[in-house]
Amino acid sequence: MRIRLPLGVLAALGMLLLLLPVAPGPAQPPETGPDVKPQTSKDLGDVPHTKVTVDFVKIGDATLRMGIYRPKDFKGKLPLVVWICGGAWRNLWTNDSQCLPGGNGVGLLVKNGYAVASISHRLARGYNGSTAWVFPAQIHDCKGAIRFLRANADKYALDVDRIGVWGGSSGGHLAALLGTSGGVEAVEGNVGGNLEFSSQVQAIVDCSGPTDLARLEETCHQFYGPAQSPPATLVGGQTKDHMDLVKMANPVTYIKKDCPPFLVFHGDKDTLVPPEQSQFLVDALKKAGIDVTMEFVKGMGHGGSTAAQDEHLNLKVLEFFDKHIKTPTSQPAHKP
Repeated sequence: MRIRLPLGVLAALGMLLLLLPVAPGPAQPPETGPDVKPQTSKDLGDVPHTKVTVDFVKIGDATLRMGIYRPKDFKGKLPLVVWICGGAWRNLWTNDSQCLPGGNGVGLLVKNGYAVASISHRLARGYNGSTAWVFPAQIHDCKGAIRFLRANADKYALDVDRIGVWGGSSGGHLAALLGTSGGVEAVEGNVGGNLEFSSQVQAIVDCSGPTDLARLEETCHQFYGPAQSPPATLVGGQTKDHMDLVKMANPVTYIKKDCPPFLVFHGDKDTLVPPEQSQFLVDALKKAGIDVTMEFVKGMGHGGSTAAQDEHLNLKVLEFFDKHIKTPTSQPAHKP
C-alpha cells in the first residue's frame, strides 16, 4: 500500500511521534535489488509509470532501500529528482521508500518527464533492539545513494549531470546538506562504495528543513525532554555536549560560491521548526551569491498542509526543476 500524506503532516508526525516501542514493519519483499526489472505500480495513482525497488546497501541491521519511479514510456536519459522523506531523522517511515510527498508531487514530476528516486537512510533511534545511528550516518547514506544512482545511471536511463534533490522537514535538512557539502570529504562517507562517482547535485528544494540544531533543540524542549528531542537523538545527546556534530550537520557550514540553486519553503505558522531555521540558510546562501528563492507559505504550520497548499508547492517544485535540470547541459555539472 502506498503512503502519501500532505508534506506538512509528514513533518509534524516526524517531530511529534512519542518515544514508544514500534513493531517492525512487514518483511522485505524478495523482488529487490539492482537487477530487478521495472514493475508497474499504483504508487502514483493514474500517472503511467514503472517502479524499481532497490535495496542498495546493508549496514549492520539496517537495509537502505530506494524506489525508482520513471515514466512508462520515454526516450533517452531522464533528469533525476531524489526525494528524502521527513521523520525527525528517526521515525520508521523515513526508511520506507514509498513515503512520498503530498498531492502526488512525485507523480507530477514523472508525468513531466522526470525519474524520481525515493531514498531512505539509517535511523537515529533504535526500535525493538535495532541500532540507533547518530549523525553523520544519515548524510553518508544520502551521499551513498547519489553515488549508487550515478554508478547505475545507464541501467536506469538517468542523466548523471541533471540531479536535483527535494526533501521535507528532516529530509529538507538532508537535501540542503547535500546541496552545500558537495566535495567535502568529512561528510562524504563510503556507504555503498562507488567512490569514483560524485555525490554532488545540481538543484535543491528544502521544505521546512532545520539548519541550526542547537537553536532547534531550544524549541523542541516545549515538546520533549532535554535528551529526547530530535536534535539530541540525531547527535547522540544534548546538543551543548556535541557542538562538533551540530556544526557538522549545519548546511551553512559548507556554503561556497559553487553551491547549486536552492528553492526553500517554510510555513509562516510553523512552531516545531520555526521559520527562522530556513531564514538562517537563505541569508547565508544569499551572502555567498547563490541563486536562492524563499517562500513563506501563508497559514502553513509544520503539519496539516491543505490540498491547495500541496498543489501550490508541487507546481513551484516542478517549475524550479524545469528551470535548472530539465534541459541537458553541454558541460558536465558534476565532478567525477
